[in-house]
Amino acid sequence: MLSWFINQEKDRNGVKVFTRKTNGFKLKEFKAIAKVEATPEILLNIIREAEKYPDWMAHLSRSHIVKKISNDELYIYSESDLPWPFSNRDIVTQ
Repeated sequence: MLSWFINQEKDRNGVKVFTRKTNGFKLKEFKAIAKVEATPEILLNIIREAEKYPDWMAHLSRSHIVKKISNDELYIYSESDLPWPFSNRDIVTQ
């Protein structure tokens, strides 16, 4: 499952972070794994509340649902608040 990730960068507080280099890019890809003790319904409710992401995601200034396809498919806009001299970055996830 994780064989395509080359480096395990962190293993702290039950969270493991793996990275790998990406051809043509300076940034690395990452995958984080954590065990969460909650029902699937609770996790889905957290994912569906995009407006609350900045309350618990570090350096996230805003987030909202762009488009709701169904209860199981959403497009979510998020903006990361980066320090000077960098500009904020944004992303739309499905």
